[in-house]
Formats: sequence, C-alpha cells, structure tokens
Amino acid sequence: MTERVKPTMTGIAEAAHAHRSSRRIRRNVKVSGRRTSVSLEIAVWDALAEICGREQIPLDLLCDAVEGRRGGASLASALRIFSLVYFRVLEGRLNPARAGKGLAESKPQLGFPSLLESALDRFDAGRRPRPPSAGNGATEPAD
Repeated sequence: MTERVKPTMTGIAEAAHAHRSSRRIRRNVKVSGRRTSVSLEIAVWDALAEICGREQIPLDLLCDAVEGRRGGASLASALRIFSLVYFRVLEGRLNPARAGKGLAESKPQLGFPSLLESALDRFDAGRRPRPPSAGNGATEPAD
C-alpha cells in the first residue's frame, strides 16, 4: 500500500511561485516609434527591468535594439533569448573561470565595449545562419 503524502506549506508556496513565474503578462512597448504589445513571463519582465536598470536605459530603447537584431523570431522570443544572453555575458565578465555556471551581483558595467553592446553583438551573431563546415558532409551544388 502506498502512503499518501500531504503537501506541505513549502510545497504549496513553491507551486504558487512556479505558477506565478510562468504566467504571462502583456505590456505595451514602443518599437521603431510604434506601439506594440508583448506577452512575456513575469521572470522575463523582471530580467528586462534589471537589464534596463543596469544599463540606465528605458525599456523601449532596449526593445528597439533587440528588434533590430531579431531576425525571423517574434519580439517576445527575441527578448527572452536576449535576456539569457545578457546575463551569460555578465557572468562571463564577472567570473571568466566560471562563465555559464551561475549569476552573481555586480555594479553596472562601465567599460568599453559595454555589457549591453557585447550582449547585443552575441545575440545578433547567434541569429545569423552559420556557413556549413568542411567536415559536416554538406556538398556544394554541381554546375
């Protein structure tokens, strides 16, 4: 006979937090001078707010920068990916030996190129199609 386990307050609180974090919020932003709405998870909005605070720029300006580099992805998807890229670049600058193994607190980035520029460049590079490598079995079309 299996024993039924009652959920603890901790388990209930964790479930409520997970539900809250995955819930989407729709907000209006201006991109290229036009108002558009974007639906993102609360955690992504929080990450974008932190990026804007660190870089001391308004959300609309950040959305404009990402919009110009998003390729065929939706703006919402591009903002999700950009926020991940930004914090990975930040971690790499804060702790090069542990890059990608977690986040840490730091002061705003003041060096050149800025953290924002580096993250936008890496985001942009990740969106470009990659040329086939010589050893991947791809063949050139015959003339």
